[in-house]
Amino acid sequence: MFSQNLPRSVRKGLRLFNQKDFYRAHECFEDAWQQTPDDSREFFRALLQISAGYFRLTQYRPDAAKKFFSRTLVWLKPFPNHHLGFDVVAIRHHVKELIDAINLGLAAEVIVKSKFQPLQSFMIKDDEDKMKILISGFEPFRNFSQNISKDLVQALPDQFGGQITLTKTILPVDNVKGPARIVEAIYQYQPDAVLSFGIAANRKKINLERIAINLKDYRIPDNTGVQISDQPIIPNGPAAYFTTLPIRKMLNSLSASGIPASISLSAGAYLCNQVFYTVMHEINHNYLPIKAGFIHLPASSETDPPKENSNTFAGLEQFIFAANILINTLFDEN
Repeated sequence: MFSQNLPRSVRKGLRLFNQKDFYRAHECFEDAWQQTPDDSREFFRALLQISAGYFRLTQYRPDAAKKFFSRTLVWLKPFPNHHLGFDVVAIRHHVKELIDAINLGLAAEVIVKSKFQPLQSFMIKDDEDKMKILISGFEPFRNFSQNISKDLVQALPDQFGGQITLTKTILPVDNVKGPARIVEAIYQYQPDAVLSFGIAANRKKINLERIAINLKDYRIPDNTGVQISDQPIIPNGPAAYFTTLPIRKMLNSLSASGIPASISLSAGAYLCNQVFYTVMHEINHNYLPIKAGFIHLPASSETDPPKENSNTFAGLEQFIFAANILINTLFDEN
């Protein structure tokens, strides 16, 4: 994932541009242009011009937009076919298409609707590694001699058909080291997505978590003996973050394959939620282009103590089957 090597202002600009907030994206790229000492500053100037051109289209000023797009081609001219992970040839082609559309007299709103492409779509990916997914599970805790989330992560293959690479980490059930380890893994592996798994033995289905809340309120101690009550995960941080995984499509895919699953509103207030919130905060605070979320697994009849009136999954193979569905659904959305 190449955007990790870009200045923070550029990463923020890419995110805003993708949201069609062209004016604020323009300001971010302008900051990068002014603050970058090497030749790349003119590349950021070209991104600035593209954003300004799209902004003029949203103002129904195609002639003004054309001037900005034409300047883009000037600033891109000295750069090779690939620069900073971007396909410069593809960017030039896109800008020329925009100019041609303006010359044809297409309405500005039609151009934005039909021609818009996120700038990140012009970033180059290795043909043999089109998507990198970081998956995590937890070590055993409490009265569990094993943890199905750990077993699942370790059992999954490293490669999926040459198009997906999995990188894996097992998190300690430790209020400090657990969240720190997954943040470290994010920067070490630079994934396109993060899938975190944990166990919720009292649940009967796979739960796709919707929200991470800024709260530590442990029902039981972690493996270090620490039990935290009524504390924020990030002081003065947002109250909550929504998952960016396509959980509705994931649910539909699991259900279509006969896997018991549901969407859960919240990941609770124990370490699973803390890891979920920490990941989402890191991504949002640093404008990382990473999809992420948390998935709770029910108990497995093979490894976990049964709960009264609970329906355990048949075993590890059923979880592997479900994880394959989740990963492929995420890849289809990429």
